[in-house]
Amino acid sequence: MGRRGPRGMARVRLSETTAKVIGHAHCNVLVVPRNTDTSGQHMVLATDGSRFSDAATTIAATFAKILQAPVTAVSAILPSHSPERQEEAAAAARRASDFLISNGITADSELLHGRADEMIQQSVASHNADLIVIGSHGRTGLQRAMLGSVSERVIDAASTPVLVAKAP
Repeated sequence: MGRRGPRGMARVRLSETTAKVIGHAHCNVLVVPRNTDTSGQHMVLATDGSRFSDAATTIAATFAKILQAPVTAVSAILPSHSPERQEEAAAAARRASDFLISNGITADSELLHGRADEMIQQSVASHNADLIVIGSHGRTGLQRAMLGSVSERVIDAASTPVLVAKAP
């Protein structure tokens, strides 16, 4: 689906309709910015170890096999977090990467320090990625919300398609 607001107005932030579709959908949702040209050359998988990230990892594996694209599993954390929490974040990215590799996919992992949405976009730029795969909610996301805040900010800022994975 597209991400523009009603009546063709340029969106300032994720349209309410897009957020509602993602929030109410019982399936994964692909949000594609206007005038996007993708070739499936590289994918960025955002992970935080949540069940939503696990769903994103599974769908990323499926797409990576079809597209024969390498995947970078990214976990981001603020530098102010404890060393234990930083290790948990690094382990989440490694687990996702290990899962992809065990399924015959070229993959690596990154732990980036900063706001998750900004670090995901940084990884997309540094890898020239043309698809982001992210869970609909993160570890701290309220499930009653339509869409997690990190997912929403990533979709807002992305110049590439974002595949939002829903947990079963």
